[in-house]
Amino acid sequence: MNMMKKKLMKMTKIFLVLTLIFSQLSSVTKVFADEITGNDTEIKDETKELVVNGYLMNTFDDSIINETENDGVFEYNVTAGKYRQILTISGDKIDDTKSYSVKVNDNDSVVMTGEELKNATIEGSEIDLTNSYNTIIEYTDKIVITEVSEETETEALTLEYKAKITYEVEGNSFDEALNGLYEEYVFENGNFIVNAKELPLLPTVPTMEYLYSLLNENNGIKLEVFDKDNNLVTLEEETPVEGEISNNGETPVEGDISGEDTPVSETLIKNGYTLKFTKGLSEAIYKVYVMGDITDDSIFNTDDMIPTMEGYLNGEMIPTMDLYLTSHETEGKDEYEEDPFGTITIEDIMTINGYLNHSEKERENTDLNLVFGSDTDELYVGDTFKVSLVVNSTDLEDYINGIDGLVTYSDNLKLMNVLFNENLIGTYNEDGRFVGAGTELTNGTTVITFEFMAINDGEGTVTLNGSVANDMIINEFEEVSTSVNITRKSSINNLYSLNASVGTFDTSFDKDVTVYTLTVPYGTKEVILSGSLEDTLSTVDGLFKYELTEDKTTAIITVTAEDGSTKVYTVYIIKEKPPVVPTPVVYYYSSNNYLKTLEAKGYEIKFDRDTLEYELSVKNDVKSLDITAIAEDSRSRVEITGNENFKTGKNTVIISVKAENGDVREYKLIVNRKNTTTTLTEEESGSTAEKVVIIILIVLVVLGLLYLIFKKDDDATPTVKPENKKNNTKNNSKK
Repeated sequence: MNMMKKKLMKMTKIFLVLTLIFSQLSSVTKVFADEITGNDTEIKDETKELVVNGYLMNTFDDSIINETENDGVFEYNVTAGKYRQILTISGDKIDDTKSYSVKVNDNDSVVMTGEELKNATIEGSEIDLTNSYNTIIEYTDKIVITEVSEETETEALTLEYKAKITYEVEGNSFDEALNGLYEEYVFENGNFIVNAKELPLLPTVPTMEYLYSLLNENNGIKLEVFDKDNNLVTLEEETPVEGEISNNGETPVEGDISGEDTPVSETLIKNGYTLKFTKGLSEAIYKVYVMGDITDDSIFNTDDMIPTMEGYLNGEMIPTMDLYLTSHETEGKDEYEEDPFGTITIEDIMTINGYLNHSEKERENTDLNLVFGSDTDELYVGDTFKVSLVVNSTDLEDYINGIDGLVTYSDNLKLMNVLFNENLIGTYNEDGRFVGAGTELTNGTTVITFEFMAINDGEGTVTLNGSVANDMIINEFEEVSTSVNITRKSSINNLYSLNASVGTFDTSFDKDVTVYTLTVPYGTKEVILSGSLEDTLSTVDGLFKYELTEDKTTAIITVTAEDGSTKVYTVYIIKEKPPVVPTPVVYYYSSNNYLKTLEAKGYEIKFDRDTLEYELSVKNDVKSLDITAIAEDSRSRVEITGNENFKTGKNTVIISVKAENGDVREYKLIVNRKNTTTTLTEEESGSTAEKVVIIILIVLVVLGLLYLIFKKDDDATPTVKPENKKNNTKNNSKK
């Protein structure tokens, strides 16, 4: 039973080991199979980056679309109005011959070829910015482009992005077309006014009182005012004025006006209002705009100057009051409506500047020279420099208070900044266009300064042309130019030679090899490294004396070129190993004078190395002994004396052991040679003893034989076998 249990336990252990081996083989086989088939053991989503409309976006698939371009919305201040995101799709992975389904937001899908898709203009969301406040407006468009075939439809890419427009505007609201200028204007009595067709001059912010004063009590003209939402504005006055029109919305009574609570003087015609004049069957409608009123405070001021100038540089359209006129007459006369927008001009800028900064000087024309030059004649790549435009006139009465121009420069220059005189308000764009206006700048005054960076060597040139203004007098100035020589600082940062006051370099010097090993003798206390430079304009640090306090010292040599670039040479200073001094051989002579063995042939000697004296008895006929004496140290000498011609009685044999160092140790054998009588007696005694032994042996043999005889008799006694035991018992009972 125990044997069976042992066998079962052994088989169980074997089974468990095989199971573990096969499980490990299974894992290895799976990984190996994955490597063969190219399957990844772990799958990860790889995020791709895609730039859409100037914004970074993420997508997991760019198999078709490489990039998208936006031609519609940009992230900076814009004027009020409606805008639509305009998208164009480009990508070299679009197959011109294949078909694609394009779906924008919730609009219906449009199927087009790859060639059509590349050339298509896709409209995104429309956003209405007509009445917006200080805010950031964001919206998201989703575009799904699907490759279409006869068999399947495969989604190629889904784009989701946000377009953002930021408004930085002070005031209560964004009104339609506020960023503009009047085309016709007159400066009169401190009020900035415009000349509207078929009407007398109107102030920028006319009061109703002023408007009533325009109406003749006998002209039969009716005036109606509508707000920006086209609601009729009730015109009120404390006391009706005889001879003026009614403003209560009813049919006016010529020469009569009625009002209730609010004085006419407190009622303003505001930006965006509409004025409707009627007389008989004729009417004239005017839209009121406040010129360039970005801040919507109903007047144009310094805060509005830069946006207006930016509109000028960018060629923006502006609303103009005298063109925004709808006029028609009854009885079949022609009806017309003119475009309310025009392009901002430098004259517009200077007119507004005259309103803001009116000059008391009444100059009809001036011919000014401008000095244009840099503050240095030679530069290095990476340096910055400035060129300035300065008023240069011999007449102290000459001045300018405005400038409009274009700066051009060579490709090895980069325009970093434009600085206007502190008396000017100005701006510029990336194309080099600039404009500025302000108060008078007289002889010797810097008008504008351009800051450049030299980005490449060669001759750098800067050219300026344009116009200067004396209030409304605008004249082109003669083109001016300046140049500067730009060189590149030396970049050579090599050593020309490298030397050491002591020791040997592992290799000869090469300017392009920057690591060396210098081996110096052991015990060297210091090393002086010296050398020369390939370029005298470069500098070096690290060529000096090095104290060698360790077996290995590292020297760092840094060469700095004129342009600041560096190269580092490293010298490992290694001391040689100290000289090998032979160790003196000291020979020690052995002092071992012991015997290892001591024997006498035919005799027993119980030898001990520390026992120096032994005794032996020999017969009378023995004259000497056969002695063997071996020393412990082979370098010791053994000498035996007194081992011959023994006399009767005691004889002394001396065994001398002389060590290598001369020390001597003596072992002695005291040999007693017997005389003749003593020998015979002893022989007889020996013979008697032998006889006694023989007798004893004989007795023992006899006793043994007797024992065997008696034992045999005992063995002859009958023996009852087990199977016959019962019968013997019966026989005994019979007896």
